[in-house]
Amino acid sequence: MATYDLNTEFTHCHLRPNTSDKVVTGAYDVNTWYIDADYGYIFTEDTPTLTRYKNGALTTYKYVLKTSAWLTDANKGYRLELTLGEANMPPFTLSATAVRDESVPIRTLNITNNVGGVASYEQKSSSSICFDLKKI
Repeated sequence: MATYDLNTEFTHCHLRPNTSDKVVTGAYDVNTWYIDADYGYIFTEDTPTLTRYKNGALTTYKYVLKTSAWLTDANKGYRLELTLGEANMPPFTLSATAVRDESVPIRTLNITNNVGGVASYEQKSSSSICFDLKKI
C-alpha cells in the first residue's frame, strides 16, 4: 500500500471540501472522491477520467455510471469510487468537466476599468458574487 498526490484537471467543477486529494494503491483500498459542479453548471453522463501509469504505460480509466461513478444532487455532483492495485503508479490525474445549466440564470455584469488591470467576477450562488480586481 502506498499513498500519492492526486492532480486535478477540472472545468467548472471542484473537489468537495473534505474530500481527499490523495490516491491509495492497494488491493483492498477504495478511493472515494466527490466532485461538485460550480454554480450554474451540471454534470452530464460524460463521466470523469483518471489517468495513471499502469504496468509502465500511461493509461486512462473512464469511470462507468452506476458501477464506479454516481451522479448526485440533481446532476450537480459525482461520487467516484475506484480500487487501484499496486501496479498503478503516479502521476494520478482526475479530470472532469461540467456544462452550463441553462435553467439557472447567470447575471451579467459590465465592468468599466479606468485604472488598467484585470477585473473579473464569478457568481457563487443566486445571491452571491465574488469580485477579483488585479492591477497589471
